[in-house]
Amino acid sequence: MIRIKLWLYAIGGFLMAVLGAWFVGRREGKKAAEYEESQRRLDVMKEAHEVQDEVRKLSDDDMRRALGRWMRDP
Repeated sequence: MIRIKLWLYAIGGFLMAVLGAWFVGRREGKKAAEYEESQRRLDVMKEAHEVQDEVRKLSDDDMRRALGRWMRDP
C-alpha cells in the first residue's frame, strides 16, 4: 500500500512538473509573439513617418508629377 502511494505521488509530481513547464513555455511564447508584433508595428510606423516627411518636402509641381503616375488618364 505504501509503495502504491509513493508511485502515485511520484506520478503526480511528474505531471505537475510537466504541466508547469508547459504553462511557463506557453507564457514565454506569448510574450515573444507580442514583442515581435510590437516591433513590426514600430517598423511600419517609422516607415510611414519617413514617407510622410518625404511627401511634405515635395513642392507643388513635384507633388503633381508624382501623383500623375498614379492617376488614370480620362
